Amino acid sequence: LACVGLARYARRGQIDADERHPVLTPDGWTIWLHRFRPAVQKHDVPVILGHGLMMNRWCWSLSPGGSLPRALADRGHDVWVAEYRGSGMSRPPTGTPMRWSFEDHVQQDVPALIDAVRTRTSRPGVHWVGHSMGGMVAYLHTGRRKLDSGVERLVTIGSPVQFGHVRRIMGPLGHPARRLLRSIGIVPVRPLLFLGLPFVALVPQVALRISGASEHLSLQERLALTSLAFEDSSSDLCAFFMDRWLRNEGLCAADELVGSRSGFAEIDVPTLVVAGQKDVLAPPSAVKPAFDETEGIPAAYRLFGDPEAAPQDAGPALGHADLISGTVAVQHVLPLIAEWLETPEPQAVCTPTRANDAPLTLVAPATDAAALEP
Repeated sequence: LACVGLARYARRGQIDADERHPVLTPDGWTIWLHRFRPAVQKHDVPVILGHGLMMNRWCWSLSPGGSLPRALADRGHDVWVAEYRGSGMSRPPTGTPMRWSFEDHVQQDVPALIDAVRTRTSRPGVHWVGHSMGGMVAYLHTGRRKLDSGVERLVTIGSPVQFGHVRRIMGPLGHPARRLLRSIGIVPVRPLLFLGLPFVALVPQVALRISGASEHLSLQERLALTSLAFEDSSSDLCAFFMDRWLRNEGLCAADELVGSRSGFAEIDVPTLVVAGQKDVLAPPSAVKPAFDETEGIPAAYRLFGDPEAAPQDAGPALGHADLISGTVAVQHVLPLIAEWLETPEPQAVCTPTRANDAPLTLVAPATDAAALEP
């Protein structure tokens, strides 16, 4: 009864989408897009929000005042929240096992979602804002497809591209966990977290440790994150990350993209990379290399809680979940995302962009780098 009551409290006043649209992938899965329409559309390019591992659409909207898609729509953006296979209302073809991999997200789900939004809006391209795995799949999609990616601007938030930190966290449990994953089909995340709701309410550190969030989330937001935003996951998908953690590999294999050491030099869309100082699941050291290795495109990096920045510029030290979730994300991260998406011709920007008086590190195409002010 306590779990049910807390789950109902977490749902109070939650803001859901205006429309829902099914999307059929080439291999027959039905996945979903949840549309937040602006009252007055001020920006032509639609925005897709892509969630992370074991997440669904609710990770972006944890409280009535903490809904990033609604806040973006209120700024005049046409916002589409994606749910890949295995999340929300998605369903496999009849008779197909409920198993999926990271490559299924990259090769099947992302292109289908982008094409669906382009078709429904009659727009040539979209902006992609990805959190955690949602940014990782976008890195590979844009790097592989280049001019045919359909992405005009990219924002990645807490998206790791190196995984040595997780290997250190898991320690000797890594190899037994990998063997266990190989023996099951679905990792039952939701029922376990539902039973843990009383601990989330009484011991906030539980929710913060599970999600990688910081103390900025309110009680309702912590409960919503735990009871609404998590999904069961495929062992094949989890094994992809486990293999990279144990082998200390990066996101891109050595031969992932021809002519590129890491794959990120192949990305050809303006890219903003965002990290949080208190993010233990995707620490800055695991996120920033994607920015460091971009070449020939406008790119920017912002670390919330940067210890080397002046106090007025550092912003709050954010964790993994509160980079996109809750009122703190709407107050501090949303203006940064909006500025990146709304600035005309970002390649022409010659001074550091600012959000909440916090400077970004901007890099222009290699041929123009000397023209930038420090």
